[in-house]
Amino acid sequence: MLKAHWQEAAALWRSFRDCYAGHPAPWLQGAETHMALGDKGTAGDLLREARSLFPNHLRTWLASIEWAMKAGSPEQVDAFVQELMDREVDRSNALVAIAEVAERAGDVQRACACWQDLHQMSPDAPMALERLAKLHRRLGNASEARRYRLLAEYGALPSTPLRTAEKQPLLHFMQLVLVRALLNLKSESSRTRLNLAWVVVEPLLHLLVYYFLFGNLLHAGREGYGTFLLTGLLPWMWFAKAITASSNSILAGQTLLLNTGISPAFFPLVGILQASLKQLPAFALLLLLLLSTGHIPSGSGLLMLPLLLALQLLFTCAVGLLVAAIIPFARDLANLVGTGLTLLMFLSGVVYDPRSLSGRFADIVTCNPLLHLIALYRQALLENDRLDLPGVLYLLITATLLLCASWFIFTRYRDRFARRGME
Repeated sequence: MLKAHWQEAAALWRSFRDCYAGHPAPWLQGAETHMALGDKGTAGDLLREARSLFPNHLRTWLASIEWAMKAGSPEQVDAFVQELMDREVDRSNALVAIAEVAERAGDVQRACACWQDLHQMSPDAPMALERLAKLHRRLGNASEARRYRLLAEYGALPSTPLRTAEKQPLLHFMQLVLVRALLNLKSESSRTRLNLAWVVVEPLLHLLVYYFLFGNLLHAGREGYGTFLLTGLLPWMWFAKAITASSNSILAGQTLLLNTGISPAFFPLVGILQASLKQLPAFALLLLLLLSTGHIPSGSGLLMLPLLLALQLLFTCAVGLLVAAIIPFARDLANLVGTGLTLLMFLSGVVYDPRSLSGRFADIVTCNPLLHLIALYRQALLENDRLDLPGVLYLLITATLLLCASWFIFTRYRDRFARRGME
């Protein structure tokens, strides 16, 4: 507004004070008008009168705080803030109002302190986290801005102190991946009536479909075909779900990637870990089914199961990270992930015994690492046999090579992932 307009407004508020002396607006708005005119003395007199007439009015103290900030008197600011907090007001609303006044007055430090107090009162309040991220960015505290941005986007971080996290960035990163995966599971289960029961119901439904199709219609069954099929189906579902979840994860996480310095590998690892956690109850179901049908694994077979789970997690991470790293640069491949997984399932011996194959096709299928992984599960759980060490070594070498390729892409082209997502 022009100065003449502010002067006209001041005259109007003076008239309103004569007619409506018992209403706070003419006093407070009049004070703000004089502050806009640079007349801090008159504004201070009006606010002093307002504090005596309307001591329980929130806006009285907020206007006084703003006046003290513009007058450059931090002692008076502290006194007015303390006076406001001592009164029976909603503390959270008061903190928000003081923070906004401080931001308007350019007192970023005080605004940060208010938002920090609000964050301590309500740790999950997204508004406080977003404003803290914004203010720390203005102050040049990039690490703090990134931390609050992550909190706003992904919920509570692990309780690792900041210094410890800086000394152990990999541990802090993996804790963040775990927390996000758990939050995703909680969110996913809350949207369905059966909640986490789907992790058991879904493989049973797949078992019924495949057992009916291959065991009865196509006569591909064998003795104990149900447990044979489930032993191959569970590792395959784990792998397929993890690859599907990780394939487009970097593109889906563009907002966070653009606003923070988090590694692009964070997004596929969250999807892989989420799929992995969902499969653990299904493997417990498999052991109960083997026990109920008389296929009791030997002690050595049960001891080998954790090793096989760790081996599959390593291999799944290797494939998922590589697929997720390539897709931002070749998006057409995202449309082939589903088809590729279907083909891979039939080359992995999920629904048939690969030992029944012969000839050149058997030699080609043998190159598939998943075939060896599923065979290892069946050796440990159904045949109570010693594990095929060459198969284990082949899986380890393949996973190591794929992880090296993924590491190269993520480190060499890290800065390009965010730009590729915007194209």
